[in-house]
Amino acid sequence: MSAKLVVLTVAGLLFVGSPALSLVAFAQDLVFEQVGDVPICAADLDFDSLGALWASSSGFDFWYLDPILQTWDGPGNRGGDAFLALTSDTLIISNGIAVHRSLDGGKEWVVSHLEGGPLFDTATDGPNNGLILVGEETGGTGIAYSTDRGATFTESAFTVSTNRRSTLHSAVEIPDGPATGRLVAGVFNGIVVSDDGGQTWSPSSLFEDFRFSTQRVVIGEDPSSGTRRLYATVVDAQASGPQLYTSDDDGLTWANVPDMVDAELFVFVPGTSGSLLAVEDGTALEGDKLSLHWSEDGGVSWSIVGELPAEVNGGGIHTNDMLIGPDNHLYVAVGRAGPEPEWVYRTTEPVVVANEPEAPPAPAAKRFVVYPNPATDRITVTASEIDGDVVLYDVLGRAVRRARLVAGKAALDTSRLPAGVYVVRVGGESRLVTIR
Repeated sequence: MSAKLVVLTVAGLLFVGSPALSLVAFAQDLVFEQVGDVPICAADLDFDSLGALWASSSGFDFWYLDPILQTWDGPGNRGGDAFLALTSDTLIISNGIAVHRSLDGGKEWVVSHLEGGPLFDTATDGPNNGLILVGEETGGTGIAYSTDRGATFTESAFTVSTNRRSTLHSAVEIPDGPATGRLVAGVFNGIVVSDDGGQTWSPSSLFEDFRFSTQRVVIGEDPSSGTRRLYATVVDAQASGPQLYTSDDDGLTWANVPDMVDAELFVFVPGTSGSLLAVEDGTALEGDKLSLHWSEDGGVSWSIVGELPAEVNGGGIHTNDMLIGPDNHLYVAVGRAGPEPEWVYRTTEPVVVANEPEAPPAPAAKRFVVYPNPATDRITVTASEIDGDVVLYDVLGRAVRRARLVAGKAALDTSRLPAGVYVVRVGGESRLVTIR
């Protein structure tokens, strides 16, 4: 993909799960380490269904990180700016010219679409059932979609005519509520929405030819109410530097949050509401490093909380991709101008970890209960003195289930969710729950 930067939500809060667990959020003094045994030219990162890390470059290489030896296996014989590891065998690569698909872990590749740009996939158990979107950079409308795991793609249509392709940069899927299944996409020209699985797209309030270019859209929360909020970073031709926008109606209308730091792309971490962590974007000068910035108020104010170890020495460096892994560490792919590659980095500690609590929870933290825990097919939430939605997040910070409290009670179906640890959030409070 194009150079990417991630905003990570964290918060200095104690989230209570089972009696022996709490969530600890690392909101300052983040330290990074090198990933793997050698520096690589990583343009895009992705984890497969088994939690293994893959990386692709804008050249003709891709790598697999051995989870035991922590060494890079590669390079492979196919690379691209964008990469999806649907499983350890089914890989999708987009190189700006075409989309290539492999069913044998990258040994053999077949062209599935004669266009190529950024890639996005929805959850296989979500409302769009594993839909894949790809940006079209040189032809078409700017977006194409696949309903067969990347075997074929169909060009999307736009409900308005534009003077420039609205090439896809980023997208999210609304998992529940009145807009269940809506796709919200950041594109060149602004932000567009689709309520028919990507077949047709309509402009949101943030859309204007040649003015806007949206780099990343994520699903998060309103820091004050805990309700769903979408965040987006936008380059505006009429403004200086990246701009932060938010939407409280699932992507239809957007409002600007002034004073965004020099950062464009971001992700959401479960159990928080409105805290953002960003690594500065752009090309650094000689001797500079890329700083980390933290906001605990939804992007209204920022402070520096660390820096990446990569240092400019004879050429610029920039962030290519960032994401939160299944291990809850923050991963960053750094690019370097010139022939020398740069490292992939990750935080030395998980961003959010399960830990023994140092003290009993405050009385206010008992205002809602989740049971059974561990659970299998269903969890029930009972609450007192709290109103609003019950939201269940996976380890990647994606809202996978949502229900409304009725008479202080709500139930969520977990029968189709993968086993693991999840976060239940109600009215600004959180609990850990294990799904088996």
